Amino acid sequence: MTAALHDGQPPSGEWTTDDLDALPDDGRRRELLDGVLLVSPSPAAHQSIAGRLMVALEAECPDEYEVTQGVEVRINRTRSFIPDEPFPVNLSVAHLTPRYL
Repeated sequence: MTAALHDGQPPSGEWTTDDLDALPDDGRRRELLDGVLLVSPSPAAHQSIAGRLMVALEAECPDEYEVTQGVEVRINRTRSFIPDEPFPVNLSVAHLTPRYL
């Protein structure tokens, strides 16, 4: 679903990560694709599979990695995604804010 959540927000195609930062943390999943705001509920149906995958990855990951999920990945100012799947992150980037990679 693509939607502007409040009056006064940028028109479709002109959203940036700065605009995302100004939105409330209300549990909605917000992503950007070329400046278009994509809004969806947090995933629920496949969470048990993601949990099993997370456990399996943690068992096999080297010590310098941590398995995480739900971390925002910003590609540029108009592309921002939140992967549903768990993935390993090198702990050398732990100094970064936990919201973005």
